[in-house]
Amino acid sequence: MAAMSKGSASALCLAPAALLALGVQPATAAKKKPADLGKLKTATASATTTNDGQAVSVTATCPDKTKAVGGGFDAPIATDMGALSSFHTVTESRRASGNSWRVNATRFDANPVGPALVVTAEVYCRSGAGKIAERSDTDSALDPTSYFTAVAACPLGRALVGGGFQYSAGPQEVPLLMSQNRPSGTVAWVASGVGLAPGSQTLSAHAYCRKGPGAVRLRTGTAALPTTDTAVASAVTAPCPGKLQPFAGGYRSPGLGGSSALAVHTESRRAGKSWRTSAINISDPDPGQLSSFALCS
Repeated sequence: MAAMSKGSASALCLAPAALLALGVQPATAAKKKPADLGKLKTATASATTTNDGQAVSVTATCPDKTKAVGGGFDAPIATDMGALSSFHTVTESRRASGNSWRVNATRFDANPVGPALVVTAEVYCRSGAGKIAERSDTDSALDPTSYFTAVAACPLGRALVGGGFQYSAGPQEVPLLMSQNRPSGTVAWVASGVGLAPGSQTLSAHAYCRKGPGAVRLRTGTAALPTTDTAVASAVTAPCPGKLQPFAGGYRSPGLGGSSALAVHTESRRAGKSWRTSAINISDPDPGQLSSFALCS
């Protein structure tokens, strides 16, 4: 990490009384206001899955003269005769370029033939976003079942405007069970999950950072995960305050260990002035909580 730069040693410091004697009013601390990034616009793209093990990659692109500041996904499940028959694991949800968002997902079927399901990528675009820098962190392993955590932090002087993750493994038809893909406060992005591939695997967290004034507001919400794998739970954050809008967000669910559940996240995207994440519980009768996070500006 780069060392914090020190202020100039020659800077002139005057006491408030001296400033008043010179006819200068001492500066007061200015309140941080959220930066005006321009009107938020949403673009989407979709792909349909029909077969077990089918992998799809979907990229949503911003309108002209706007930049991608965040994105999300929708990857629904299907049930048959009261049992889970088809679901997706999302293996990537992140910026693909300065004006696009990519979502990769792999489908798994309990039955040889399931219904067609649509995977959707969403990108949230602003005209006044300015230059956005990316910071990344990667965790890797060789074991068939590995738990990963990666944390990407914005440098000093930059504010977190969004984040995402990317999982890479040998065979593509292996599930990834994410437990976190979310902001850590307003300065970093954390991604955690369980990879089930043989051989080399990596999980990367990506933080998108903007230089400029303004504070980012964080909003959260929780919901209880269901006790069966056929019910979908949705956690919705508190609405962004005032005229602010959610331009990025994420989720957290229990991971391995103890009585923690393994969740499959089926949705993480904007819902009006809030952020909604949805998931099913595939492993535990005492599943715990699902949390949703929104970054507002």
